[in-house]
Amino acid sequence: MPRVRSSRTEVQKYLRRTWGHLEDGLKDLIEAYNIVHNERPELSDLLREIGVTIYVCQEAIKEFWRQVWGEPPNNMRTHH
Repeated sequence: MPRVRSSRTEVQKYLRRTWGHLEDGLKDLIEAYNIVHNERPELSDLLREIGVTIYVCQEAIKEFWRQVWGEPPNNMRTHH
């Protein structure tokens, strides 16, 4: 069984990477929302709900960070 890494920097790296993926997904979702809202407005509410879910996930990451290490950095995104 592989060794489980639990060091602070390792966990922070993964949380920040996840944050970046969620941020990219939210930007893409906004583009999709704009297209759908114009072509099939009845479906735009579902995309809005997905966007809210992504936002809630980002807030949960920040809350986890706060509880473990204090205030998260202003820029959670890693550059990869």
